[in-house]
Amino acid sequence: MKTNAILINLILLVSLSCDEEEKIVNSNKLTVTYGHVCGWCAGLDSITIAKDVTNLFTDYNCGDSIIRKSTATKKDQWSALKNNFDPNQFQKIDLNSCYVCADGCDTWITIISDSYYHKIRYGYNETDKLKSIQSFVDVLDSIRISVYQ
Repeated sequence: MKTNAILINLILLVSLSCDEEEKIVNSNKLTVTYGHVCGWCAGLDSITIAKDVTNLFTDYNCGDSIIRKSTATKKDQWSALKNNFDPNQFQKIDLNSCYVCADGCDTWITIISDSYYHKIRYGYNETDKLKSIQSFVDVLDSIRISVYQ
């Protein structure tokens, strides 16, 4: 009898965590920001992706190259983003580098939803720590490239 109670509790726990993950990924308020910043005059660029709109912002400190661009989020890109995002894996990554503090470069990813917030910031030599979310990062890269075109 005790074994059955433990098994039932375990099944409930797993189903509840799956429900929570689904709520995060399917939220209409899901927003992903992906950006790069470098020291000296390299500046920064970032994209903010929501279900309906993708915004690009660039600012290169030593020039007049500020770009702001908004475009409709493509349905296939939004689907790919959601299908490759695993909130549990993303939450496990604890990176907050500051290579830009020494004139290096940092990349950041911020995920915001109704009940979820997590941000990571990493340098080029820390990408091995992203293996569990690499397919998600690849989708972000492809969206970023398409917004520039």
